[in-house]
Amino acid sequence: MSSSAIVKPFVKRFSAYLVTQREPVVEAVSAILVKPPFKFVRGKTFDDVTALFFEYQYDYFDLACWPTDKRETPIAAMVSIPSDKRAAKKSPRSKWRSFYPEALCDGFEAVVAKHPDDEDDLREAYNGARTRVFERWFSQCWKAAAKVGGPPVHAFFSIHDTFFRTNLRTAKECNGDEIAKLVKKRPG
Repeated sequence: MSSSAIVKPFVKRFSAYLVTQREPVVEAVSAILVKPPFKFVRGKTFDDVTALFFEYQYDYFDLACWPTDKRETPIAAMVSIPSDKRAAKKSPRSKWRSFYPEALCDGFEAVVAKHPDDEDDLREAYNGARTRVFERWFSQCWKAAAKVGGPPVHAFFSIHDTFFRTNLRTAKECNGDEIAKLVKKRPG
């Protein structure tokens, strides 16, 4: 059986899980736009924000956001994007604190253990597929949240600590140099 066939059921389960998390994430992102939860550095307010950077952790997809000014300088502490992480736990006794579902993690690890010769291929196939699903899902969440209003700001999305980010307003990939030019002023 091919790696993609082995990981397909896990990608489907992850997709189904993301559907359950859409509402809490859309609400959290909407709140960032309408009533920002940031603790701004002295003298800065949301009026100084020209861009929001949304990032996720590679393995567990925990989401966070921080605002920057026109010099691309962070002007507030990063905030976590809440979700219903209880839904990601296998049981109430679990200490799991990740956005990514514990049962999916355990299930996938069990499959990998049964195919030790294919471990690298399985992980590569699964990580690629679930990342694409997650990125599409978050872009849809952003579009829904952006409809509530708030000041026009640039918004970028990426895996943690990367040079390339997706411009959420255009759905195009940008590098750090392109972003630096964009954030000099608010869109609109």
